[in-house]
Amino acid sequence: MDDARKIVSPLSLSRRTALRVGAGAALAPLLARPRGVFAQDAATPGASPAAGAGFFPSPIEGVPDAYYQYPDPYQTVPEVPGKGGSVSAALLFDKRITSRDDNQYWQELESRLGVTLDAQFWPGAAYAERMATTFAGGDFPDLMFALGLLYPQLPEFQVQGAFVDLTEALDGEARQTYPNLAAIPNYAWENSKLNGVLYGVPSPTSLQPNALWYRSDWMDRLGLALPTDAAETLAMWDAMTKNDPDGNGQADTFGLSFERLNAIEQRFIHSMFRVPAEGYGWRLNPDGTFTNTIETEEFRASLDYMRQVWAAGVCHPDSLTQTSNEVREQLIAGIAGSGANAFILLGFIRGEAAKINPDARLMGLVPPGHDGGDPVTYNIGGVFGQFCIPAAVGADDARIAELLAITNYFAAPFGSEEYTFMKYGLEGVHHTVNEDRSRTLTQQGEEEVFGDALILGPLNVFYDPNREQIQYAQSLMAEQVQYGIFSPTVNLYSPAAAARGGEISQQYTDRMIAIGTGREPLSAIDDWIRDWKSRGGDEIRREYEAAYAQAQG
Repeated sequence: MDDARKIVSPLSLSRRTALRVGAGAALAPLLARPRGVFAQDAATPGASPAAGAGFFPSPIEGVPDAYYQYPDPYQTVPEVPGKGGSVSAALLFDKRITSRDDNQYWQELESRLGVTLDAQFWPGAAYAERMATTFAGGDFPDLMFALGLLYPQLPEFQVQGAFVDLTEALDGEARQTYPNLAAIPNYAWENSKLNGVLYGVPSPTSLQPNALWYRSDWMDRLGLALPTDAAETLAMWDAMTKNDPDGNGQADTFGLSFERLNAIEQRFIHSMFRVPAEGYGWRLNPDGTFTNTIETEEFRASLDYMRQVWAAGVCHPDSLTQTSNEVREQLIAGIAGSGANAFILLGFIRGEAAKINPDARLMGLVPPGHDGGDPVTYNIGGVFGQFCIPAAVGADDARIAELLAITNYFAAPFGSEEYTFMKYGLEGVHHTVNEDRSRTLTQQGEEEVFGDALILGPLNVFYDPNREQIQYAQSLMAEQVQYGIFSPTVNLYSPAAAARGGEISQQYTDRMIAIGTGREPLSAIDDWIRDWKSRGGDEIRREYEAAYAQAQG
């Protein structure tokens, strides 16, 4: 597939991009709800000065620039970053490539980096095993791509000192030494810290991974306007279920479909009721204490509303057992009138739906506040792994500076000379340039290029020749980001949470479904809270409070 990390086409999705979708980050064309639409005139720090009219700048931090034309490459790293020695690196990469001695791309990369690159390629399926073996054996490379998504034990090793503390070298103004690193959004730097310490160079993502897609053609047929509060939202789902929105005279549609892990569309509903975080998330109180989501009045109110939604019979009957794949298929088939899915998949959903019904129109719905006010939405951390320098490298400041200069090369922005080479290799050898200036890998490029394992940032971009679609995509994501909140524990570590995460997550899903579907009364939430505390909830709370105090200094 053409893209593996940074250029995201609505119809292409590589394994690494799929990992981002699974973690929550993703992009694709969609239509924005009309309220609060952003103008496309704000400059993005680090945006390509050579892009000219070929892109729409991001209107708000955490939303990508939107390119409808590949820019003319421009230089961002005028000096060779390496010092002529050797650098070893562990990279996350699935594809088999030609060995170094026969790989023209690899040799040219070494020339541009100014080092001999000893690269190890760790496929996703073996990543956890390779990480465990490395930590057990102590044979660390100079640079390691560290991804907690695939190796949940990572934070434990970080706080124990497995990696160089880069806080002083890269915090605040210090990172201006490395211009491409300085262009990485500040939230990525802050959210990649752990208990106040920076252990690596973050690979940034956009902040909003999903949206609720809905059939706007059904809305038109039913004479419905977009909902502005919780009551109108339920009325929309009810009408999509009971009023024959597809006009076939059969009772074969449902207003809402969801996956089990998002039971009764909790993400959207929590947004409407301004619940302070998703799942067993937390509210940070002014005195530095933490209140868990399930302990808040907002959560209780949202759960009461979920019970109303379920009781109304508007949910697809398979929703409590299915995955997001089934939700997507039901949207495409015209069975479900709305359902959440990743931004990156909307182009695919629309195209497939049009094959079945050319009049199908899918749009994205920003949640209204339950009372007609503003909602909240839930930002992800905005980080997809980090390039870390293992502590085994030692306290050699010159060596650390050299390795950071190499990551500065990896962080070259979309469309730059450095990015274009890393992504596509040499023109005429590894890729050809198309009439619209986009690049296509040659067979040699497919066999040799591994730039997707290197590219850091500064931020994933929208890239599609359809100007209208990418501007709409950007606008809706911006609409959601403006209401976005971060979890206060996104950059904190709790050993108890790490050890018991699977157990309490399962408890959360089970209790949410039991109460939300009416199998248990709403008052059962009090038993739920007591049970959660007994399983370590209060211990986790104390650890997060201590970690937060440590991070504040």
